[in-house]
Amino acid sequence: MTPVEKERERCRIKGRKAAFTPEKWAAKLRRRAVLRTIRRQTKEGMARDLLRVAKRAKHKGVAVNLTVTDVLALWPCDEKCPVFGTPFNYNAPHGKRRNAAPSLDRLNPLGGYTLNNVRVISWRANRIKNDATLPELERLTLWMRQQQS
Repeated sequence: MTPVEKERERCRIKGRKAAFTPEKWAAKLRRRAVLRTIRRQTKEGMARDLLRVAKRAKHKGVAVNLTVTDVLALWPCDEKCPVFGTPFNYNAPHGKRRNAAPSLDRLNPLGGYTLNNVRVISWRANRIKNDATLPELERLTLWMRQQQS
C-alpha cells in the first residue's frame, strides 16, 4: 500500500478529507528531490550526505564519532580523489553513484568511522578497494600485467 493509499484509508476511517492527493504527494517528492540535488552540489552538502552513511553504520554497532567539520577537514584541498587524481563530481542523480563521487573510506574495515580511520576518496577507488587486501590487489595487478603482455 502506497503512502497516499494509507492516508486515504486512515482518513476514510476517521471520516475526514485526505490531506494528500496523489498530485500533492508527487509535488512534495519533486520538491524534496530538487532540494537534495541542490544540497549535493556543494562540498558541505556532500559531507553531510557522507556523514549520514556513517550514522547508518552506527545502528549496526560500528563506532562513529565524526562531525561534518571532521569530514570537511579530511577533504582533499584540490577537490580531487587522492587515489586517481580525478576531480570529485557532486552532481550524481538521486539513488545513483558516479565513479567520481566522493566516498568515505575506512582504512581498517574492522574499525569504525573515526577521524584517524577515515579518508575521503572517489567511489570508484572505494569500490575497487572494497574488501580486498594489499596482497590480493598486488596479485591482481601482476595477473593483469601478464595478460597484457
